[in-house]
Amino acid sequence: MHFAAQFRAATGLRPHEYLLRRRMIGVALTAVCAPVWLYLSLLVECRDQAERALAHPAHVKTLSLALQIQLYTTLGVALVYTGGSVEQTAAVLTTAEQISRELDDRQPRLQVLWVTWILRFLNGELVIAREVVEQFSQLAQRPQDIVQSGRMLGSTMIYDGRLGQARQHFERLLGVEAAPASRYQLQWYHYDGTVLAQSRLARVLWLQGFVDQAVRLAADGLARAQALDHKLSIWFALSEGVCPLALMSGDLQCADWSVDMLNELATRHSFHSQMVMGRKFDAQLRVKRGESATGVGVLRTASRTLASTGLTLHYAGPIGDYAVALAANGELSAGLATIDAGLVLAERDGVRWHLAELHRVKGELALRRCEPSSQPVAEACFEQAIAVAEFQGALVWQLRAAASLARLRASQGRLRDARRILAPVYDRFTEGFMQADLCAAQPLLGTLSVTSRGGATDV
Repeated sequence: MHFAAQFRAATGLRPHEYLLRRRMIGVALTAVCAPVWLYLSLLVECRDQAERALAHPAHVKTLSLALQIQLYTTLGVALVYTGGSVEQTAAVLTTAEQISRELDDRQPRLQVLWVTWILRFLNGELVIAREVVEQFSQLAQRPQDIVQSGRMLGSTMIYDGRLGQARQHFERLLGVEAAPASRYQLQWYHYDGTVLAQSRLARVLWLQGFVDQAVRLAADGLARAQALDHKLSIWFALSEGVCPLALMSGDLQCADWSVDMLNELATRHSFHSQMVMGRKFDAQLRVKRGESATGVGVLRTASRTLASTGLTLHYAGPIGDYAVALAANGELSAGLATIDAGLVLAERDGVRWHLAELHRVKGELALRRCEPSSQPVAEACFEQAIAVAEFQGALVWQLRAAASLARLRASQGRLRDARRILAPVYDRFTEGFMQADLCAAQPLLGTLSVTSRGGATDV
């Protein structure tokens, strides 16, 4: 008997019908199982299988609308974290959003909005991200979704510089979040909620000058994530909390081991975007150690990759270090151009948490030009940095800017003026005196005190 006839006799199907049925089942299983891959942090597998399923649009259309949305949104998440372009991810989410209009169900719509927010937030488009949060909040009814809207809003507030409001949000969230994350939360929101709140609140506390509290909270977030053994939560605790705080604080020993841990985790699990961020942190660490020649090349490549893959938000953080490294490497004009581009980007997209530091670094680089206009330009930059930091309540940025301006005043012989600028800011700190910025300010204040008592007068 011919094979086709034998096959039909055995299965009741022709071979091509069997293949079609098999593909249809495969597409359906992919759509159903996609959230499980997210739960297990298997992002590459999720992306590959979802793309394979969507290569058969006729079979996808046989799925329920809810499963179609689930397939597109999980692919959107996977693309964000595995290096998909902004355009590709946006196109996937646009399709999901169009399908959601045909379905009278809040949950699929919330899924689409959540992933859309991730894309726009990570790409530094905070104006759009805020609009998405508002839409999400209006639809959220279940307690876990209402809490999630608070996380989204608080996160947006941090990066647009509303530190006081962000702190209130996350402290309130930590008051209601204590239990381990549910499978639902880890499937759809990708991180443990408490780890997210602890890591982002730690950044706020650090900027506000509560350095010791911030470091402890970031460490607690990492410990919780490790206890859960949830890979994306561990990565989040490192990338949003421990690593950046160690680098900004000048704790290079902590930065060294935490960046190594992040890189090992990202490499082992093929987290593409996380690997890029790991390289960025590693380059910042090299710059902090004075290895500007090596650090500048890695930062240049990492920054371009972050921007091209929709992670512009994380490109913003190292701009100051990148500009300083360029200047130290003999590329002063390029350093100034980098800062100017960062300032334009901050104003355009609303990513302003680091705005004061950008103004300060611009002032420091302006002084290196050694031109007649250098000091007036630098002074204006430092004063602008102090004003922005004070408005945002970013005490650490204010201290850095005040120290820069005080050093400039001291070089002009205006010693009492220098002390009047720096001392009141320094005196507002109640902790963190081993942090690099405070350690640098102490001897400067001591010098200004001695010279002032010695009878120096301001010009």
